[in-house]
Amino acid sequence: MTRIALEDSPGETRAVAIDAADRPVSLFLWRDPAIDPRAVVGDIHSAIVRKADARTHGQFLDLDTGETAFFNLKKGETAPPEGAHVNVRIRAEAHADKAVRVELTDDGPERKTRKASLENWYSSVLRAEDAPDELTELEAQAVIDATWEELSAESVPLRNGGHLHIDSTRAMTVIDVDSAGRDIRRKASPINVDAIDMIARQISLRRLGGLVVADLVGAPQGDQAGRLVKTFRTAARHYGLPRVDVLPINRFGLLEISVPRGARPLFPAPSGDEDPEPALEVMRTLKRRLASERTTEVQLKLGRGLYESLGATDFDWRGWLAARFGERFTIHRDDALDETSYVISP
Repeated sequence: MTRIALEDSPGETRAVAIDAADRPVSLFLWRDPAIDPRAVVGDIHSAIVRKADARTHGQFLDLDTGETAFFNLKKGETAPPEGAHVNVRIRAEAHADKAVRVELTDDGPERKTRKASLENWYSSVLRAEDAPDELTELEAQAVIDATWEELSAESVPLRNGGHLHIDSTRAMTVIDVDSAGRDIRRKASPINVDAIDMIARQISLRRLGGLVVADLVGAPQGDQAGRLVKTFRTAARHYGLPRVDVLPINRFGLLEISVPRGARPLFPAPSGDEDPEPALEVMRTLKRRLASERTTEVQLKLGRGLYESLGATDFDWRGWLAARFGERFTIHRDDALDETSYVISP
């Protein structure tokens, strides 16, 4: 049975689905638009057409979120004029220097609620006859924290020894399969089989898109290489990657995978004002402290940068906490702390 680790915090809901082998196999992340207004896959937004790209038959738009979006005209589709107001469905979220990808729609603007988003996720990870086996609050926190820590790491251990080293560059994601002393002199395939499954899982959970190149151990060839490609396709379906395209392993032992862009990768996090994670971390940590100390007055001290960031958000996180735990907390700016530091006491 699939187990579900679910945690609600101010401004966000995070969840992890865990399979019978005790492996995280799917993530859920929803953030309130008041704290993270960026466009999300599947939502519909209003936009203004700004300019056309004659070379690609595409058009650039300004979304109501303030982001830049792009779409290619379909065959026979008439281009809306510059300055036109249109509605668009989000196909791929913005990431780094990549614009939001959209498609025109006649439907009205709509952003999925937490409830609708969570129901859609449950339906994707559970069979119709299954009921979710939800972990306790503390168990869920531990699982979610461990999963996010794994997905932010550059190296991931393999089940029977060895590691994957994952490096995302501007052009592609590069994965090196490291035997780490595991004996591969007689037969290289066992570590590669473990690595293939882990590669598919990491692509799915990290929400990687674009080109992924994996350097396998021992440059497998012939039937062995063919079996590894089939193993990857099976693993990709298991981890919810039905549309990936994978090439035969080349003579250098490289497995090349093309993954359609969709949700923005979890890591690395965006830089600058667009990253809501520092503020969300504070809210999440304060919520956990209030939940664990039910009768204690809690004090939150914030560095100037975090204090101003939390004060500027449109999300009523203080009200969210007060409704659940009472007004047992005070918040102060402390200029002795670093800009992005905070302290919760007692």
